[in-house]
Amino acid sequence: MPVPDGYKDPSPFAFQKGDVVAILGNGLPDRFQHDGWVETLLQSQLSGKEVTFRNLSASGDRPNSYPRSKGHIHMTDYLRKVKADAVFAFFGYNESFDGVEKADDYRKLLIEFVRNIRGTQANGKSFPRIVLFSPIAHEDTKNPNLPDGKSTTPSLRPTRRPPRRRRRRRESALSTCSTRPWRFSRRRKSRSRSTGCISTRKATACSPR
Repeated sequence: MPVPDGYKDPSPFAFQKGDVVAILGNGLPDRFQHDGWVETLLQSQLSGKEVTFRNLSASGDRPNSYPRSKGHIHMTDYLRKVKADAVFAFFGYNESFDGVEKADDYRKLLIEFVRNIRGTQANGKSFPRIVLFSPIAHEDTKNPNLPDGKSTTPSLRPTRRPPRRRRRRRESALSTCSTRPWRFSRRRKSRSRSTGCISTRKATACSPR
């Protein structure tokens, strides 16, 4: 469905009662399916809201590509099948391997992703609200058997910044992730027990050790 020019998601993002949240992305959200700490933490703040999370991600996914076995349902149809009211998108890590010189291509791709996902009108009633999550930084664990991240961090930095156009218009929410444990940003404490809000710019860390 065509999205009207100038359309913006309600700001700040807030969970609504009965929301179905579809999680898309590559490696980071794919791992959410193995450990339930993200949904557990969010649900602990969403008592009575009856929010459902549906993780549709896979490690090889990109904003415009969802490799699956033959016969798998198309992502557009998948979102409509789960009737997503909101979409949490975790992209940027895979794209960082394209190199810093491809950062602008990624930003354009992300803008197109938002337009396409919004146009699915997955719940059959309204445009899905979208939250874009940055990839987590490469943590130096001080383990001599693992990389320290010095070679990958420069490539990650551009993908951790939101598209300039999208940030300027504030058409969708943005959450910047780090490798610190769950805690609130000192700059802006915007998670609310009563509304279940998520900050939309200088957001909370979203990756525990």
